[in-house]
Amino acid sequence: TLFVLAVAGGLCELLSSLMMTGTRSMASFLSRDFELNDWEVSDNGDGIGWKVLELSYMMNRGLTLWVDAFEWLCLGGIFAILFFEVLDEKRQLKEDATSFTQIWANVGLIIGLLGWIELISDILRTSDWRLFSGISQMITIINLWILLPIWLIMLGMKLPKMKQTFEDQGDERMDETHLTGDDTHTATSPATLN
Repeated sequence: TLFVLAVAGGLCELLSSLMMTGTRSMASFLSRDFELNDWEVSDNGDGIGWKVLELSYMMNRGLTLWVDAFEWLCLGGIFAILFFEVLDEKRQLKEDATSFTQIWANVGLIIGLLGWIELISDILRTSDWRLFSGISQMITIINLWILLPIWLIMLGMKLPKMKQTFEDQGDERMDETHLTGDDTHTATSPATLN
């Protein structure tokens, strides 16, 4: 489930980024190479071309808005699953076992919940653009500039300890295998020697 959500969210981000790159480059091209000030609709040069360009840009931005909203839904699902997995793992492990911390999982859950609130805020933009755009931007700033870096730093500090513990457990298993003589992975069959 995590893999599917991660791939879906990543593809949505890629699609959204490509669409906005195309929109920006086309808007730049149109503003440079076309006459947008005077379309001869009226005598005073009312800039109708600029208005049309701005409306077209807003329409394309609105299209990517929904793609970004789905991306937050996927990210929220990932963090919720991670939270419950860590919670379940904490109940099953010994007291001194190395695992992800509950604080790390809580920060992830907060990021996920704020992502879902941003999804709702993105949907509600259709009713009050200014209010819900502001809410959405604040959540984005909190999530992407504060909470997500903290979560990644916490993850980066924990992974080397977990790697070492995992490698130590693998070494202990290999030692037990050699002591008991049950080395099925390296034993050769007499049939292969003939």
